[in-house]
Amino acid sequence: MKNRIPTYRNLIWCFLLMSAAWPTFTKGQANLPCPPIDVSRADAFYNATSTLSSFSFSNLADFENGKNALINLYIDARGGKTYQIRYRFLNGAEPVLRYRGNTISSSGAFKATASFGSSGWGTLNVQTTSSNVALTTGWSTLATFKARCGVTHGNLMVDLKALGINDGNNNFFVKGATPQIDYGAVTVEFQLFQTDNNTQQDLQTIPYEILIGDVLDFSINNGTTTISATPQDYINGIEVTANDQLRITSNSSYSIDVASSSNTLAPTGNGASGTIDISDIQIGIANSTPNMGNTNRQNLHSTSRSIATGAQISYNKSIDLIYRLQNTNPKNLQPGTYSGTIYISVTEN
Repeated sequence: MKNRIPTYRNLIWCFLLMSAAWPTFTKGQANLPCPPIDVSRADAFYNATSTLSSFSFSNLADFENGKNALINLYIDARGGKTYQIRYRFLNGAEPVLRYRGNTISSSGAFKATASFGSSGWGTLNVQTTSSNVALTTGWSTLATFKARCGVTHGNLMVDLKALGINDGNNNFFVKGATPQIDYGAVTVEFQLFQTDNNTQQDLQTIPYEILIGDVLDFSINNGTTTISATPQDYINGIEVTANDQLRITSNSSYSIDVASSSNTLAPTGNGASGTIDISDIQIGIANSTPNMGNTNRQNLHSTSRSIATGAQISYNKSIDLIYRLQNTNPKNLQPGTYSGTIYISVTEN
C-alpha cells in the first residue's frame, strides 16, 4: 500500500490544478501575477556566473572543436521598459595576446549565442535573441526584451565560444599560436542598456585566461611503399613517390626524422637469397610538399636522421615522401621481395 500513496496524492493534485483558473498567455509565456514593486535593485545585473574561468587548448580535439563557456546573467529590470543586453571587449579595446613574443589577433576569435531562462517574477516580453554574434571592440546586441512587472528578475544565458579550427579560425589558435604563454587574457564586458531613454544602466565584466598548450598529432597513411625494380633499375636508380603518406598537425614548427629497423633488407619468398643494404635506399620530402623548412634526402640508417627541420605550423597537412633505390655495384641478388621497416618520428622545435 505504501507504493500507491504517491500516486493517490498526484491524482488529487492534478484535480485541483484543473479546477483552478487558467493563466493568460502572452507570446507563448504564462502571464503570472506581479509581486509588490521593489525598485531598489532595478536596472542592474545582480549576479553573473560562468562555467569556465579560462579557455584552455591542450589537445587536437580542443583546437578542432573550440571551447564553450556558458554564462548566466541575472537581471533586474523595471516594468514597462525596453532593454538591450550588449557585449564587447573590455573598454572597447582589443586585448593583446602574445605567445613567445608573437602578437596574435583576437578579432573574430569569440562568438556568442543568447537565450532567456526563467524569470524570478512574471515574464519577460522577449523581442529578440541573437546567435553567433562576434565579440569585437564595439557593442554588439545579444538580446532585446521588455519587463512586464514592476521589477522583473530575468536570466539571460550566453553561450560564449572560443572558436576552433573547424570554425575557420585557424589564424588565432594555430598560425603563430605557440606554447609557453607570455600573456593571454580576455575580459568580456556586458552592458544593460535601456532603449527608452537611450541610457546605459549597468555593466558586468567576466575575465578569462587563454591557455595554449603543445599540440602535435600525426598519422601515417598508405603504410606500405613498394619499389618494383629490375637489376638495371637498381644500377641506374629508381624513384617512387608515396603521396599523402603523412598527415601532421602542429601549433609550432617541427622536424621529421627517419630510421631503419635493421641494416639490411632480407628476402622473402621465391627462393630469393642475399640482402640489400639499407643505405641503398634514400628517403626525403617530395618537392610537391611546400613549407617544410630545410629538407634533406637521407640514406636510411639504423640511427635516426632528419629529413626536415623547421617545418611550418600546420593543420592536417598532407606530406608526400619520395624513395630512391640505387647501387651502381649491386650484389648478385635473386628475384624476390626484400622488405624492412622504417620508423618515422615528428618532434616540435
